[in-house]
Amino acid sequence: MNIPEIEKKLNFVFKNKSLLQQAFTHKSFLNENKDSEKSNETLEFLGDAVLEHIVSKYLFLKNPNFNEGELTNLRTQIVRQESLSQISRNLEIGKYLLMSQGEMKNRGFEKDSILEDLFESIVGAIYLDSGFLEAERFVLRTLIKFHSKISVQKDPKGILQELTQEKFKITPRYETEEIGKDGSEYIFSSNVFLQNLKIGSGTGSKKILAEESSAKDALLKIDEIDFEIIKKNKPI
Repeated sequence: MNIPEIEKKLNFVFKNKSLLQQAFTHKSFLNENKDSEKSNETLEFLGDAVLEHIVSKYLFLKNPNFNEGELTNLRTQIVRQESLSQISRNLEIGKYLLMSQGEMKNRGFEKDSILEDLFESIVGAIYLDSGFLEAERFVLRTLIKFHSKISVQKDPKGILQELTQEKFKITPRYETEEIGKDGSEYIFSSNVFLQNLKIGSGTGSKKILAEESSAKDALLKIDEIDFEIIKKNKPI
């Protein structure tokens, strides 16, 4: 594992590096590596509880006039599998997962369920390593930031097109392909471009879901895109 590289992507340095390694160890890895004792299952269990606490606190303080049902619905939207797995994709950390050869062959590092567990495991690991406040800071700058910029009720492709047309007078272009199959489920990969500059990437079980994933990724970076760079990447 390239621990410094992972910590850079997470924007967090662990005091106890073994917690980071455990967070990235899928249970399938233990079957082929007898020296490894712990997978991320228990960290995922802890992280799930810590994450629910953090999101509940955030929503309660941000929406003081909402009732219990409204707060519960909002929390469900934020911590659902699609949302958490997308954060792992945005951070580009799935490739660091330790898993069995069979799981690697089946591209387990792209599966929503595994990426969801990875994010929750990281939250649990940060909580054990440095306490609740650091875990809260991590969730706020990743998951909450993601949801504050993108409404789950709207089409991310439509939002991206509106923004790029307004900001750059350019329509996004998608390149999407099938990259594998998990049982009966296909896996698609999509990249979105402005001119020839890639501004986002994502995956999904359907072509449209992969493109929506790449659009969401691009929306997180839209404020950082330099128009001069786009002009230098004009189509040939």
